[in-house]
Amino acid sequence: MEGRIADAGNSPADEEQIQIRESSLRAHVLVIPLSIISVSHVMSAVLLSAKLAKQDITVTIFTDRYMLPHIHLLHAPEALQSLDIRLAIMNHDEWERELHEDWSRPFQDLYDVMRAAEPYFQNMASARSSGAAGLPTCVIADMFCLWAQILFDVVSIKYTSKFGRKRESELVYERNSFR
Repeated sequence: MEGRIADAGNSPADEEQIQIRESSLRAHVLVIPLSIISVSHVMSAVLLSAKLAKQDITVTIFTDRYMLPHIHLLHAPEALQSLDIRLAIMNHDEWERELHEDWSRPFQDLYDVMRAAEPYFQNMASARSSGAAGLPTCVIADMFCLWAQILFDVVSIKYTSKFGRKRESELVYERNSFR
């Protein structure tokens, strides 16, 4: 209740509208790790998400249902809810892997995440155009999700790719900018 007048005599409907308005003003980050069979990427995303959530930022992690047990090892569902960390569980067609059996496992994983993200971003774009509140305002994607920038441009969301090693060009820029 910080920043609000306590016991202002608001009706339950008014309180609900106040909560909706306040939640739409909060920063909301969508975190996209390389989710399919890449436990280390997902665990890094969960740890980052918890740090962001402790800074009063709403976080949605785009992940796979197979990662839920691993995520819940770090944070129980109740803890995720109390931190305002949401899980967007991707739907992907596992049969599509058979179409690309000649691809190496990492490429199959990347393709699966990309294909699963397309409808999610289409839904987000239509929700944003209809004025829905509480949508992500920023995206942090795994550096291996190179396709992500295209989808983020569709929904006009700020994007950064910061998981894993930085590219040499980023390191050169950072070194030069602090001189």
